Amino acid sequence: MSFWGVEVQPGKPVIQRFSKARGKLHISQATVSSDAAANYTIHCQCNVRDINPILLYSFQTTYQRSCPIDLEFGEEDGDIVLSVISTGGYGVHLTGYYTGDASFKGHDAIGKKKPETENVAKDDTAENTSGESQSKDGKNKMVQKMKKFNFGLILKMMLLIFLVLGILGGIISKFESYEYTHFANG
Repeated sequence: MSFWGVEVQPGKPVIQRFSKARGKLHISQATVSSDAAANYTIHCQCNVRDINPILLYSFQTTYQRSCPIDLEFGEEDGDIVLSVISTGGYGVHLTGYYTGDASFKGHDAIGKKKPETENVAKDDTAENTSGESQSKDGKNKMVQKMKKFNFGLILKMMLLIFLVLGILGGIISKFESYEYTHFANG
């Protein structure tokens, strides 16, 4: 299993091609772009096997910014075309995973082979954007740690924390209100 994610912008459809090495694509989450303002409608749709577009979901940005999805596309579906229609020009982030061999490397999201990058630096260091020198081994270790990181679990924990904080805030607010009225009428 390997992570998959893409941002789909209005007027810029994304084509997803099946690869036997990656396996089926499972789309599990849709989230409105973080810059989307309230009171806009965003629709995400897909075309499968040259059939008319099928609406996957519709967001009203005032009320909903994210939703779970449980879709799986395989070889029999052919090319999948994902597109967005938005009244405000805002995009949608789709996330999920491939069900195939996670060790398969060297292909991008639409199945074309990624070009090999040349190693320009002769020594063991590379300069980052702030001008500091950083070891390539350090970068590789960080990338390996990030690959093992479970972002879904972190998002769930953050939602749980916000829920608990909201409940505590409500309890404290009621306690302060009770305390004020109890002692004021005293």
